[in-house]
Amino acid sequence: MTFVLPIPRGAWRMPLARAGCALAIALLGFASTHAQAAGPEARQVKAAGEFVDGPTDDGDPVAGWKRTTIKAMDDDTGKEFSTEIYQITGERGIALAPIPEQIREELITELAAAPKGEDVTFALNAPIMDEIQKSLELGEPTEALIAYSKLDTLETDPYARGPFGSCSDKVHSRSKSFQFSTPLNHTSNLGNGFTGTVSVTGSSSVNATGEIQIKLKRTKVFWVCIPYGVRFGHVRATGNVSLDEEITLNGTINYANPNLFDYQVAKPHLGGFSFFIGPVPVYIGFNLPITVGAKLEASATAQLQYRAGHRLSGSFDYTCTSNNCSGWNNIAQNQTNPVSNPIGLGASVRVKPTVYADVGVRGYLYSEGVAYAQVGVRGLLHGDLWGYYGNTCGDANQDGTYETVNALTFDLDWQLAITGKADTVFTNAWQGTIWQSQKYHIGFWLLDGGSALTPMIERTRVSGDLGTNSIFPQNTPVNFKLRMRPCWPYADAVDYSMNWGDGAVSGHTGAPATASHTWSTQGSTSLSLTAFRDAHGRVFGNGRTTTKAANIVYIPVSLAPTANAYASSTYCDLTAADPLSTARKRTVMRIADGSQLTCNAPTFVRDGNPVTAWMNSVWITAAKPQWIELRWTTPVPVTSMRIHGDAGWGTAPADYDIEYWNGSVWVKVAIVRGNTDSLMEHTFTPTQFQTTKLRMLIFNGGFENPATARINEIEVY
Repeated sequence: MTFVLPIPRGAWRMPLARAGCALAIALLGFASTHAQAAGPEARQVKAAGEFVDGPTDDGDPVAGWKRTTIKAMDDDTGKEFSTEIYQITGERGIALAPIPEQIREELITELAAAPKGEDVTFALNAPIMDEIQKSLELGEPTEALIAYSKLDTLETDPYARGPFGSCSDKVHSRSKSFQFSTPLNHTSNLGNGFTGTVSVTGSSSVNATGEIQIKLKRTKVFWVCIPYGVRFGHVRATGNVSLDEEITLNGTINYANPNLFDYQVAKPHLGGFSFFIGPVPVYIGFNLPITVGAKLEASATAQLQYRAGHRLSGSFDYTCTSNNCSGWNNIAQNQTNPVSNPIGLGASVRVKPTVYADVGVRGYLYSEGVAYAQVGVRGLLHGDLWGYYGNTCGDANQDGTYETVNALTFDLDWQLAITGKADTVFTNAWQGTIWQSQKYHIGFWLLDGGSALTPMIERTRVSGDLGTNSIFPQNTPVNFKLRMRPCWPYADAVDYSMNWGDGAVSGHTGAPATASHTWSTQGSTSLSLTAFRDAHGRVFGNGRTTTKAANIVYIPVSLAPTANAYASSTYCDLTAADPLSTARKRTVMRIADGSQLTCNAPTFVRDGNPVTAWMNSVWITAAKPQWIELRWTTPVPVTSMRIHGDAGWGTAPADYDIEYWNGSVWVKVAIVRGNTDSLMEHTFTPTQFQTTKLRMLIFNGGFENPATARINEIEVY
């Protein structure tokens, strides 16, 4: 049933109409004033008077509105669709568009209620706008406006159209199902840093349903409900998609100009249709934008011939507004095509091509120039070409020479992304990645050589470690770092196998990995470290091996640093006025330590410095010898002893005995008389004894001063 409020004729018609108009506008103005303050995040909307520049005759991008004629073909009926609309976006467009103030206030109210930052676009029917304006100026509805009201069949309740009826907006959705398959066959000449071509071949197909949601705008004029336009809501695309692509890059890239190439190779029309919502004619359409692109990065100018492809298929369901998208998919890779002939030139070069094809479902209102949104399925292929030749890529076996190595490798990954894109008139297009999968490894190819993939065996040392980079102590743990050469471009953990040369083999993983080994047998051997694969899935053929020569030797370790030193007396000439006071200390600790900062510093470092030694302070006599003693907290095995005196100063001990404590008494193991050597070495009989104390009794000092003895260092083994 259609209900139209009767308008009295005669003398009362004009006053009553004007009063009704004034009441309606007043109510609308009151409502809109409060609605602006109620929007999310307190969105504030300017009034028309706050814009200093007024509208142009037909609108412009700066003004945010324009009046335009829309023409399209209805695919269902074959008839041409044509209508004239006002395209209005945002507060500037609402403020400046030449529309009735009553409509402007309603749009301001709706804009204020929208989320902050959201692009709000209206398509208002221009003929209806004209009739509303005429009616307001006349003070009564025109015949055309009454005719428009009769077409409003949205209300089933006749009382809804009375003076206090809602005449509210109505949300409408229209959908269209389609099936479409198209071949991919496109070649483009690139530029901006890449001299060459990109070509894509294959096919894509979509079996989906597209839905567009719009809101019908309605207003009351003289208690007559008038639909006058629509607001763009969202586009939803749901269905199945498959993408089978093979992309080839062929040319030369200049490292100074990495660029992103993005080409729309086709945009097949999927269908469109027109319909009326009340008196408002609406047209919606769908198309299938197909885009290919390439992102190229390089560390040097290089040539590249790159071919790769894969097949993706699955289902999706996404909804996109003018600002964002949300939804789900279960699209997966079904097949990977092999790489052929990637070639790189340069002493050290890395080229990273990323190529992709994107198939999207786009829905639009009236035309893409009014408002559209789309969902895209993008298959990406990430290539990584690495080449090296030279001798600046590390000393793998630590023999003191940087090896000359070379390699040319190609790594390929694939990735799936769901993209979104939307645009409304007078706004910048929004586009971005809604969702993307992790990168999945396709393959790794060794194209030439491979010696640069040989790993490095590095001995790691701390203070006190014995031996060298190739001489390792017997029965002592030796620590290593296992890693790829510094020119290797990836940071993923690598799986290694180490053959220690004594029958032991161990596995290690890391970036770098660490290892430790103890050899129990002396002799020459070789270590072999093999790198097999990394955590990303790059497999180095049967492995790449580095061999390192090693010599396992017995290296005695002095027990003196683990003992506490004591003496019968200690000479120390440390004075505040002595500029050499730091060096000139004669302390008992000097028999095991050459770096004291005070007369009793406990650290043990042998330096052999003649001015950092121990010297007695009480004169030596045969009846009362001076002595030096080492004491351990637990028994130690002793087989030999080395004493560093100072013959050059004439203070090396001439007469002395060496004794050890057997738990009850001192046992004499050496008696020396008339010594003139600065280095005194002793191998004891019995061959080895256990003791907690070892001492040196000095009966006579050097030839220059027999009452004074000087000892630089004592070693005990």
